[in-house]
Amino acid sequence: MEQGQTFPEFVLTCARAFGALIEMRDEPLDKAIPEKFKVSNYYVDRVEQATAELARLRAMSIEERLAFGEKDKAERLKMCEKRLAINTQENARLHEMREKVIAWKPPTPEHNNLKKFMLEQINISMHDLKYLHQGIQDIKEKSPMDFYKTDVEINEHAITTASMEHRKEIDRAKGRTDWVQQLRDSLVF
Repeated sequence: MEQGQTFPEFVLTCARAFGALIEMRDEPLDKAIPEKFKVSNYYVDRVEQATAELARLRAMSIEERLAFGEKDKAERLKMCEKRLAINTQENARLHEMREKVIAWKPPTPEHNNLKKFMLEQINISMHDLKYLHQGIQDIKEKSPMDFYKTDVEINEHAITTASMEHRKEIDRAKGRTDWVQQLRDSLVF
C-alpha cells in the first residue's frame, strides 16, 4: 500500500489480482482500469478469413479441387516425412548417448542415481515414430478430393467455433465491465 493512498485507490489496486482485472495484475499500477472492456476483433477476423477461404474452395471447379488436394497432400506428406527424418536423427543421437551412459561407471555409489536419471531423461526424450509412420501411410491412402473436403470441413468448423467464441467474448467483456462498475459503485460513500 502506497503512503497517502485512499481506500478506493487501495481497493482498485488490489482488485487487479482478481476476476475481471486479473489480466492487469502485471501491468504498471498507474495504468488506468478501463471503464468498459472492449471485445477483441480476433474471432470476427477469423470468421471473415474462414468464410472467404470457404467461398474460394466452393467456387473451385472439379479440376481445381483435385489440384488443390494434390498440392495439399504433397505438402502434408513432405512435412511428415521431414518430421520423421528429424525425429529419426534425434533418436539415433539418443541411442548413442544411451550406450555411453550404460557403459559409464559412476565414480561412487552416490552417483548411481545420476546414471539412472540420465537414462530416464533419454527414455522420455525418445520419439515414438509409429505415429509418424501411420500418419504418412494415412496421407498416402487418401485421395486428393479427401484433402479438399477436409479443408472445407476445417473452414466450416472454424466459422462455427469462432462465431461461438466471439459471442462468449462479448459476454466476458460485458461481465468484466459490470464487475468493475459494481466495484466502483461500492466505493462511493
